[in-house]
Amino acid sequence: MNRPIRALLLIWLALLVVLGLGVGVALLELGTWSLVLNLALALLMAALLVAVFMDLLHAAPVIRVFALGALLWVFLLAVMLPVDYLTR
Repeated sequence: MNRPIRALLLIWLALLVVLGLGVGVALLELGTWSLVLNLALALLMAALLVAVFMDLLHAAPVIRVFALGALLWVFLLAVMLPVDYLTR
């Protein structure tokens, strides 16, 4: 759990850069691409947070399997949401 302060600051700066990119993309008139790019940036931020601050990089393999299962579950819910909406 003892991380060097330099590594934490670099991750914090990376998160701020990605946040700035998200704000910049939101201000541009890109149509549908604005949504796609902002979702990709949000995914990048979430991946950084999970990998570094939740110690998933150094976790046991069983923890990684359960994290992957949770990610697949969220993906399944996101895919099935429009299916449920369209069949009603």
